[in-house]
Amino acid sequence: MTNAPFIVDTVLDPTREDIAMHTMQVWLHAAKKIGSKTVGTPRQVSFVARGADGGIVGGLLAKLQMKVLYIESAWVNPEFQRSGVGVSLREQVFAFAKANDCEYLLATSYEFYDAINYLAKTDPEVEILGQIENCPSPYTLVFLKRKL
Repeated sequence: MTNAPFIVDTVLDPTREDIAMHTMQVWLHAAKKIGSKTVGTPRQVSFVARGADGGIVGGLLAKLQMKVLYIESAWVNPEFQRSGVGVSLREQVFAFAKANDCEYLLATSYEFYDAINYLAKTDPEVEILGQIENCPSPYTLVFLKRKL
């Protein structure tokens, strides 16, 4: 379509403002459809674990939207694995989710990532919803859910 009254750009690494504008427009659309109280206010949240020296040793990035906490990424420094960092992050995430009336926790992860798969291995209430093999080849993408 050559006479369109708009153009579509591809933006790698959009600014915070671009992300906020997009998130707000999606929120406004949903709020009109089902009500702002049901939709809630979309927010990014970061959980940061620090060592005794104040250095970051692990963390988790999530998005809160419509009573669902979406885990986007998680990691623990290999030197601090098996020291309780993962357990502490998980407890903090669950406490935050419950305090914000979340009904579900959702995540996607490749099978080779330890941090999110740790959640599936250590919490019997985490369900594997499905997976896509060779996404991209030879890796498997896993979809996880936990009812809160």
